[in-house]
Amino acid sequence: MHTIKQLLPEDFDEFFIYLNKQLSHNGRDGSPLFMPMSRSQSHFPKEKQQSFVDGLNIPVGAPRWRRAWFIVEDSKQICGHVDLRALHEPCTQHRSLLGLGVLKESQGKGFGALLTRYAMNWAKSNDLIEIIDLAVLSSNLPAIRLYEKLGFERICEIHDMFRVDGQSESHIMMSKIL
Repeated sequence: MHTIKQLLPEDFDEFFIYLNKQLSHNGRDGSPLFMPMSRSQSHFPKEKQQSFVDGLNIPVGAPRWRRAWFIVEDSKQICGHVDLRALHEPCTQHRSLLGLGVLKESQGKGFGALLTRYAMNWAKSNDLIEIIDLAVLSSNLPAIRLYEKLGFERICEIHDMFRVDGQSESHIMMSKIL
């Protein structure tokens, strides 16, 4: 049994513990690199935590807004999340950027698809959002397959976008019109 819940202030401590646990597998233990950060860095930076929290209090359509949801299983521990947020550029209120993560031990259960569909349905119910964009590292093949299965289309690939632990990583941009 699983439940999807909107991220609220009372969930922040547990949520950031979950994010740090998820990041501990970034490019390690058989997991693909899913964040463009060194494998030795397994903590969600404090300034990004504050930005995440601040965005949840901003109205949708305003600069820097964000909405997030998480999924729990029977254990009641967070095992995955999805968030939608404003793009940084002016005049992009009709678009949002998707972020997704699932703990390594909870992968393969369909949670990524479930969370992404949940966010897409929320966006469809919001008259402002017409397009969802995302960025994924080109080496993260499981994520790319999931996004393609859900109807996201590759828009472009930026070769050698990042250098992580001395290795070149390309970035794929994908979009879905709602």
